Amino acid sequence: MNTVLRTRSMRVAMADVDAAAVLYFTTPLRWQETMFTGWLYELGHPVSAMLAEGRGCPAVDARVEFLAPLRLDDIVRCELRCVHLGTTSFGVQMAVMAESTGEIAARTSTRQVYCERDAGGTPRATPIPDWLRDALTTGGA
Repeated sequence: MNTVLRTRSMRVAMADVDAAAVLYFTTPLRWQETMFTGWLYELGHPVSAMLAEGRGCPAVDARVEFLAPLRLDDIVRCELRCVHLGTTSFGVQMAVMAESTGEIAARTSTRQVYCERDAGGTPRATPIPDWLRDALTTGGA
């Protein structure tokens, strides 16, 4: 599985860098979360509604790999993909490419588990619903 969910180009802003004007280490994960939750919103399943209904897809594992430096005002293209689809969990990966060279400068990956709250309010892993499974397979098209 290697389904493209969303792509986005952006400029590395001041809020994205550290004091040396180099990409701050948590920034790629924030970008991935913004792209993933924006994708859910566009599918008609905003996280706010999911949480209000006692559902969600928390990340249970997250990783960032830095392959080349990114600096303030660099233009990047981010590509979000579903790379694994299980019964209750799925893998999302994002490549961050420098527009100037096309090279991958950073890569993120998360494993997310679909959960619903039980009668006591405790989140429990449950099978991924059809709407989400279909969207992760097709990219939401």
